[in-house]
Amino acid sequence: MRQQFKLGKFGLVFGSGISKSFKLPNWNELIKKISKNIEVNGDEILSYKGRSSQSSLTQMLFEHFKAKEIEKLNQSGKEQSKETDRIINQI
Repeated sequence: MRQQFKLGKFGLVFGSGISKSFKLPNWNELIKKISKNIEVNGDEILSYKGRSSQSSLTQMLFEHFKAKEIEKLNQSGKEQSKETDRIINQI
C-alpha cells in the first residue's frame, strides 16, 4: 500500500452503503448523468439498453464517447494512434 501511495496509484474502495452518506449517486443515477454529459451525449444508448447490465451500459457509453473523440481527431487532420487512444482513455 505504501508503494502504491508513493506512486500516486493508491485509492480507497468503499462498499455501496457508504455512498448514500456522502450523497454519491447510485449506479443508475451515475449512468444517467454520464449519458447526459455534453461530451458523451448518450441518451439514445440508454433508450435502447434492453436488458443490458450496468457495466455493459457504461462500456457502451464509453465506446460512444471514444468514437466521437476519434471523429474529432479525424476532422482536425490527426490520425488515430496509440498516443491518441491513451489521451482519450485519460479524459
